[in-house]
Amino acid sequence: MSVAPSRRRVGTRSARDSRVHPRAAVMQSTLVSFTPRSHVVLQMLQQATAADRKKIGQLHFEWEHTFRAAPPDAQREGLAAGIHRVIDEAMTRRQAMPGEPPISCRKGCAACCRQLVSVTPDEAKLLAFAAHEAGHVIDRARLARQAAAVGLQGWRELDSADKRCVMLKDDATCAVYEHRPTACRKYQVVSPPSRCDIERHPGAQVVVAIGPEAEVIASAALGVFGSGPFAVQLRAALEDWDRAEPAPEDEAS
Repeated sequence: MSVAPSRRRVGTRSARDSRVHPRAAVMQSTLVSFTPRSHVVLQMLQQATAADRKKIGQLHFEWEHTFRAAPPDAQREGLAAGIHRVIDEAMTRRQAMPGEPPISCRKGCAACCRQLVSVTPDEAKLLAFAAHEAGHVIDRARLARQAAAVGLQGWRELDSADKRCVMLKDDATCAVYEHRPTACRKYQVVSPPSRCDIERHPGAQVVVAIGPEAEVIASAALGVFGSGPFAVQLRAALEDWDRAEPAPEDEAS
């Protein structure tokens, strides 16, 4: 499969890093049947040659096999951290390819942290753990309002302040940056950061670099572990946390 990056335009460590690797053996069968969980992978398949579609299918299958082989008693937070690591490695390889423009994302340019994103249940558990370890108090009232928004239209109807990610600190930096979800790790902008604030600059063109390998890995993970809206999954993880640990003091709404 060609891994030449493309670009799309859009308007305590008890959670040890579980190392995950794809199978070394390459399947010798014909095109592998699989269901992509990413619209980017679907676009890749539509634009690929027959040979590249086969390679995409093989890579997707191998990662699904790897994820399904995780021991049932594996620590879920550590498993999520391991997947994040291989996603980062894939994105680093993409960025190192000749002719790639530099990533323009900078610390504190948090306009993208108001988007509706999906996370796996394991990622949500890792986020709850990381927030606790960082001493970050989550605004649970705002999180509840986010969770109540149904679909993209419901999200758009939220007040601007309610769209702000509950992991953002007052200085617009991420309280859990090391453990941010896959959706955030893959969102690498190469256009001027100021364009990302679509509320201040409606209609501005934002260019996001796409890492094909990372997209396939992420799609395979979603297919195995499932996913849901960030706020819904995080609320569930926090409820689990509260049952197991003393609940952190809630921030006033």
